[in-house]
Amino acid sequence: MTRGDSMESWEVNALKAVKDLPFAEIVMEIRDGSSSSARSDNSSRTGFAGKIISYKWSRLFWNRWFRKYGKVDATRKFDHFGNNPPPKIFDNVPCHTMIPELKGKYSQHFSDNDLEIIRWHKPDVILRFGFNILRGEILTVAKHGVWSYHHADHEAIRGGPAGFWEYILGHNITGAVLQRLTEKLDDGIILRKGYWPVVKHSFRENLDNLLNYSSGWMANALTEIHHHGEVKPQNPGKKSSAKVYSYPGNFRMIQFWFILFGNKIAFHWRNLFCPETWQIGIIDQPVGQVISDGILKDIRWLRAKRNDSYLADPFSIQMNGKSVIIAEYYSGEKQKGYIVNAENEEILLERDYHLSFPLPVEIDGTHYLLPEMSASGTSKFFRLNGSTESFTCLDAPLVDPVLLHHNERWWLFAHRSDDQNNSALFVYHSDNPLNGFTAHALNPVKTDIRNSRPAGAIINLDGKLIRPAQDSAETYGNAIVFNEILELTPTSYSEKAVKRVEPNEHWDYNKGIHTISAHGNKTLIDAKSFRFNFANFRAQLKRKTGRIAGR
Repeated sequence: MTRGDSMESWEVNALKAVKDLPFAEIVMEIRDGSSSSARSDNSSRTGFAGKIISYKWSRLFWNRWFRKYGKVDATRKFDHFGNNPPPKIFDNVPCHTMIPELKGKYSQHFSDNDLEIIRWHKPDVILRFGFNILRGEILTVAKHGVWSYHHADHEAIRGGPAGFWEYILGHNITGAVLQRLTEKLDDGIILRKGYWPVVKHSFRENLDNLLNYSSGWMANALTEIHHHGEVKPQNPGKKSSAKVYSYPGNFRMIQFWFILFGNKIAFHWRNLFCPETWQIGIIDQPVGQVISDGILKDIRWLRAKRNDSYLADPFSIQMNGKSVIIAEYYSGEKQKGYIVNAENEEILLERDYHLSFPLPVEIDGTHYLLPEMSASGTSKFFRLNGSTESFTCLDAPLVDPVLLHHNERWWLFAHRSDDQNNSALFVYHSDNPLNGFTAHALNPVKTDIRNSRPAGAIINLDGKLIRPAQDSAETYGNAIVFNEILELTPTSYSEKAVKRVEPNEHWDYNKGIHTISAHGNKTLIDAKSFRFNFANFRAQLKRKTGRIAGR
């Protein structure tokens, strides 16, 4: 269901993803004839004076500002009748222009004739981009109903505009849902939902992310139908009671500009003067007890020897018959990380690009490291035997990859540096990890800045698979959430959060915790603080001045 005159880029991308599915096709376009006819009627009966009188002056600032500065790539218009037609997604697809009957102020009902035309095309799903509030039989004429996007955290904000009110309300996260519409307004069946961090210094980037990151959900949900016959609802029986918002008035826009300006200043200030720095902690508790009861014992801390560098992402491996803590060593001087023995800072693995998160894995009796190396654009297994021997894991920029052997299959969990801003979980599977991996049918299987990106190896706790994940809603690596994996197959995935661990306010480094792993009967973590160092200041200043100069 499209508007009468145009489509936006993110909508086109959503339909492209559907068209690329080998098991789905677009069978018809239902074009909204009421919107174009309404504009035609208004233009014919109002002159200049009428437009002045009817103009919504209370929204002047929003209208003028958004027209000039609020447009982003995701909202770029494709005009059905102008010089920028949409890509050929509707080639050989019949188009039917329909004008529903308006009942009340907003509710639209389709005629029996229009409904019969739609039935003749036998759609399984109708995706709504145009039209208004739909009521009546149109909601059930397709087997799986009418689906519609809502771009906000539906539990906090209803209405619009997308990506705006989070700034006024001071929210750290924004969200979106894909829902199946019902007769009750704002009470649809949630089929997909996701949460991302608010880009506080850039409304444009925030809106672009919000629209583009969610555009693939239609194809993702259709894939679930293809494999399982239905989409499993993500909010059974739960109705949002959030306040309904509308377009901002002039006072709110002035407030918004002050907030955005302050956020920009804070963003550059933190970059220059308050970079994150990490240290490793050794807890005298088994990791299972930390998962069930939290951190109860005192911690022994390991800090980098240089003040402009830090240690993070600790893991335990066996070297020369004893357990050794290995970790990322981030060099402020070199502005990149490499893998070290955390106790003595001996370099174990270094490349021209950044390395971190040195996950130890065992495959067929051979020990490897699977580090994060997303800056290289690929992911590899390394043997720590003094040689340069490595095996390609996946040609993708994986972030914090975690390997699991379960049900006679190998599973790879990771975030990707080229997608979703720390918010998405991607899963891959293989019968032999040294021969490559296949993407999960529903990738990304989860989109939530609060508990998607891996935070350590998956732990088998009393027969339950516990997946540590980062909560980066407030700040990067703010806390760790433990998720119990409930379902894991090549075509399905589900998990539930069971425990959250935060840094202790009495720690010197108490602003974040984002890695946890077992170390015998002890547990390894890392903890974060924000501290000035000159090496970071010099590097960030060089980047910023270079960007200003166009270099």
